[in-house]
Amino acid sequence: MEKRKILIVDDEIHYIVEMKEALHSDYSIFSAYDGKEALKLYHKENFLVVITDLKMPTMDGFQLVESFEQLENPPVVIVQSIIDDLKSVVNLMQKGVYDYILKPINRNELTVRVKNAFEVAELRNLRKITEKEREIRIAYQFNKFSSIPINDPEHHKYENVKLDPILAELVQNNGFSLLSYFVELISGNEEINSEKYHLNQELLDVMINNSRAVQNIKNILSEIEYVRENPFKLEKVAVSEFVNTLNALVTKNAPITSIKDQELEIISGFTYGVEDFLLLHPKYFSKAIQEILYNACKFSKKNSNISILIEDDQDKLKISIINIMDSSLSTHQGIEEEFSRLIFEPFFRLSKESFPKYPTQDLGLGLTLVEKIIQNHNGTISIANMLPENENRNEKWIKAKIKVPIYKNKI
Repeated sequence: MEKRKILIVDDEIHYIVEMKEALHSDYSIFSAYDGKEALKLYHKENFLVVITDLKMPTMDGFQLVESFEQLENPPVVIVQSIIDDLKSVVNLMQKGVYDYILKPINRNELTVRVKNAFEVAELRNLRKITEKEREIRIAYQFNKFSSIPINDPEHHKYENVKLDPILAELVQNNGFSLLSYFVELISGNEEINSEKYHLNQELLDVMINNSRAVQNIKNILSEIEYVRENPFKLEKVAVSEFVNTLNALVTKNAPITSIKDQELEIISGFTYGVEDFLLLHPKYFSKAIQEILYNACKFSKKNSNISILIEDDQDKLKISIINIMDSSLSTHQGIEEEFSRLIFEPFFRLSKESFPKYPTQDLGLGLTLVEKIIQNHNGTISIANMLPENENRNEKWIKAKIKVPIYKNKI
C-alpha cells in the first residue's frame, strides 16, 4: 500500500531525524530546512500534512503558514514550538493552523497528532469534493436541458436547423433532451399528401439513428442492471493465464492503437508463483479491461505509449492502465479529483467530442458497467490524474487502477 506523504520543515537536522524515526513506518517522509525550500517542495508534491518549525532562516514558519493560507487547498499544518513561543502558536491557530507540538518531541504524542491531522485533511478533502460534485451535477444538468431552444419558433423551421450538431447532441446526450424539440420540428415541416405524412429524408435518417441509439442505451442499461443484481459465478484463473489474456487483448487492439499510432505495453512489477490465482468471470472481466483500453486509446495523444502495469499490492492484484492525455481534446485537463467518482455515474461525460472510429458508444455508460463488473469481483476501481514521470508538468497523465483479490492456494 502506498504510504501517505508528509513534509517536515526544520533547520535543525536532529529534529528532522527524530521525527523521521518516529513516523517512517507509516508515512513517506519529505524534509526541508527552511520555508522557501518547503514551499517549492509543496508545490511539487502537494502534501496533505506539513509539520513546521517557527524560527528558521530565509523564510520562517510564520511566513510559510501565511503562504499556505493563500492557497486554494492549503495543507493541515502542525507547528513545532518551545514554551516561549506559545503565544505565537495561539495566534497562528486562530489563523487556521491545526495543532502544535512542543520541543523536545514526544514520539507517541507526535504519532497521535499526525494521525489526527491526516483524518482532518481527508475530511476536508471529502467535503470539498462532495460540494464540487454537487456544483458539477447542477451545472451539467442545467446545461444539458437548457441548451435546446424549444420555445424559439424560428428553430422550428427545418431550413434553419443544422442537423450535424443535432446528431452529435443525440448521440452524446442520448436523445432524451431533444425529444420535445423533434416533435415540434416535425410538426412544422411535414407535408400531407393523400392523408400521408412526407418527411425530409435527412430528418428521418436522424430520427432513425436516434431510435437506434435509444435502443442501444436500453440494452446497456439492462446489462448494467443484470451485473448489479446477479453475483457472478467466478472461476479459478491462474495469474499466468490472466497475463496471457492481457497479451491477447494487446494483440486484439492493434487496429485501435493504429488510429493514433499508439503502442500498448504490459509491464509486470512482481514475480507471481505458479499457484497464485484469481477468481474471475473471464468474459466480463476482459470486457471491463477492454472498455478501459478503448478509453485510454481515445483520449491519449498521438504516438504515445499506453502502459498496463501489473503489481502485487499485499493480498490484491493491482492493474494500472496509464496514458498521456491528448491536449487537443476538451478533456485535456484529465480527470481532476472532483470528477473521479462522477465519471462512474450513468450518462456523465467529460468529453464534448464523439469518436466514430472507435467501437464505443460515447454515451457515458461504459465506465458505469465497468465499475459494476469490478465490484462483482470483490474489487475496486479508480481513475484520476497522476503526476507525470518526467518534469513536463504540462502533460496530464491518467491512471485507471483496478484491484482484485489474489489468492495463493488459499481456497
